[in-house]
Amino acid sequence: MDVPTTHSLVDASDEITGAIMRLINNLIIDLMAIFARRDYELRKERQRQGVQKAKALGKYRGRPRNESRREKIGPYCNPDQLPGWLNHV
Repeated sequence: MDVPTTHSLVDASDEITGAIMRLINNLIIDLMAIFARRDYELRKERQRQGVQKAKALGKYRGRPRNESRREKIGPYCNPDQLPGWLNHV
C-alpha cells in the first residue's frame, strides 16, 4: 500500500531509497492501525461503562429485536444448527 504523504516528495529510483520508503510506509500504516485499534477499544470500554450505568439505573433494555430480519432469515436456517436462543425463529 502506498501512503501518498511519503512517496510524492522523494525519487525512490535507487534500491536504498526505495527500501527506506517502504519502511516508512509500513511504519505509518502500523501507526494508523495502532491508533484505530486503540480508538475501537476505548469506544467499546465507554459503551460498556454506559451500559453498566444504565443497568444500575434500570434504564437499559438492550437492543430491540428486528422481527422483519428474523422473518427473512428464518426460512434459510436449519433448526438443528441454530443456537438454543434462536430456535424459535
